[in-house]
Amino acid sequence: MFSPKAIAAPIFLMTYHFGINYSIYYVIAITGALLITTFTKRIFRRDRPKPRNNLTLKPMYFRSLETNFSFPSGDSAQAGVFAFFFLQAYQGDELLTLLLIFLTIVNVVLGRVYFCCHYFGDCIAGVSIGIVVAQLISQFI
Repeated sequence: MFSPKAIAAPIFLMTYHFGINYSIYYVIAITGALLITTFTKRIFRRDRPKPRNNLTLKPMYFRSLETNFSFPSGDSAQAGVFAFFFLQAYQGDELLTLLLIFLTIVNVVLGRVYFCCHYFGDCIAGVSIGIVVAQLISQFI
């Protein structure tokens, strides 16, 4: 559930540290991942998981906010794009950087599965789409 504020924060951070061109690539990649996941959802039309009975009592029940189809996960795709650009910016040579990115992706994926918004495979497909789109944007633009 990456809100506009959650998407804008990394853009401002990247602009500050790496310049406007890097941020433009990031925005293009996020937009590309969003378009691909949106159209893919319309093709596959996979229903979302049924909510568990005890989940409705949770204070942060996200499942009711999801109205489109399940496959692939757009939030996981955005996490994949963020991870790619973060690792590219910091070259991924430090163990702490790799651990931070890994935990970020795991957190997004497990959160989407826990709140019955997606199946695990939806999230893996979403992360994969995000990384591939980011790689293509980075390579060809």
